[in-house]
Amino acid sequence: ENPGFKANPMLSKIQQDQIVSQGAEGRIYLSDLWGHLCIVKERFKKTYRVPELDEKLTKQRMTQEVKSMQRLSKCGVQTPTVYLVDEYDRKIYMEYLGPTAVTLKDFLCGLNSLDHPSVEIIITMIAKSLAKMHNNDIVHGDLTTSNMMLLPTLPMDFKLANPHRISVDEILQAFTQNKSNSALDSKCLGELFLIDFGLSKVSSKVEDKGV
Repeated sequence: ENPGFKANPMLSKIQQDQIVSQGAEGRIYLSDLWGHLCIVKERFKKTYRVPELDEKLTKQRMTQEVKSMQRLSKCGVQTPTVYLVDEYDRKIYMEYLGPTAVTLKDFLCGLNSLDHPSVEIIITMIAKSLAKMHNNDIVHGDLTTSNMMLLPTLPMDFKLANPHRISVDEILQAFTQNKSNSALDSKCLGELFLIDFGLSKVSSKVEDKGV
């Protein structure tokens, strides 16, 4: 249930229930593409702008966002795979990471202490991703823990027992179990994905890469 969106008369109840997040720039929701569950990022029209200018800016930002994601994927940075770009309806269809994926913000807020060994692993994963991104002159533009997703490594029996969204405590439980089985540290916790490249750009300037 997403009661905060039920007042929108333009959306059906099913559409409202599938909304993942919504802000001033647009909304992100679950959808179906060719029989596969996917994420759709839809940009809103800005009625205060001249229509021609709004269309031009939106197209430029969508193009840059997709280019950044594809370029990063080639250099080893994890981003959701882009399936389809619909410029007319201002939508980008992309990979759904699944119900167990959580934002890094939610994961860190769910920890009892930042001294937990998983934090060191996360910092290392972030540093490696940023190094690859900036070495390829790509600047994210809005690099926060809300725009990073953790896809946890879950044992098969754990996946079968918890097929839906899981808590931070359950992720840490799986982390401890993986570590006891002598898995590599980075793989014990999971994979880090960078998301939301709507403000990204290409720049070789050091000051643009400061975070």
